[in-house]
Amino acid sequence: MTMLAGLNTPQSLIFETLTSLIIIASCLMTYIRTKSLYKISLHKGLMYFSRANLYYTICFGANYIYHLSLFMNLSTPIIKIVLSIITLYTAIVGGVYISYSLVWRRFEKDRIKQPHPIKRAILYIAAAILSAMNILLMTVFGFTSPLLLYLVMIPIIMSAIVYNVKHRKAKKMFDPFLSYVVLALGIYLLFFIESLVISYLQIIHYYIWGIITVFFKAVSHNVYRLTRGGFK
Repeated sequence: MTMLAGLNTPQSLIFETLTSLIIIASCLMTYIRTKSLYKISLHKGLMYFSRANLYYTICFGANYIYHLSLFMNLSTPIIKIVLSIITLYTAIVGGVYISYSLVWRRFEKDRIKQPHPIKRAILYIAAAILSAMNILLMTVFGFTSPLLLYLVMIPIIMSAIVYNVKHRKAKKMFDPFLSYVVLALGIYLLFFIESLVISYLQIIHYYIWGIITVFFKAVSHNVYRLTRGGFK
């Protein structure tokens, strides 16, 4: 994720404020509703999907605070590093959880018991290491965006989608989890494209953030609609 082009103008700040608040509210609503439904259904896919949206809520919140602090000239090197790490870390963990919501049956035979804490610890440690590597590339080598994040997360999400499509027993026309993960892949791809073109076509930055905002709002609306009657 990168700063909106020309964020030093009031217009761009208003644009990012609106898009960020919509995304944060959408992710938070999705997290609350899917968490509530998980407590009733004990569907592990819902649990991992819910966790992903919690991390995305934190991710976009930290990303917005980072940009706002720059605009208001309140940022310090320590604040920049801390908020960057939080943003990258939660983007990684969220991406892994949303991918895992598709393939958890492949790795967990018990459909109710929680995974061993060591497995989650491995995920969190790996995410912290990858976040630190991204920060290193951005601060020491002058990278303007976390390219390493996208180069790792996009293949992970694509692999989960391919595996799910290949091994699905029920060939349903519509699969909520699959459609949401496909949207998540689209979001990471758009951020990756944004990181490549921001120096050349600043206007693309605004279009990409607009599309991503629509994606999150669509997921939130569909989750609200589905959770009224439960996942089939």
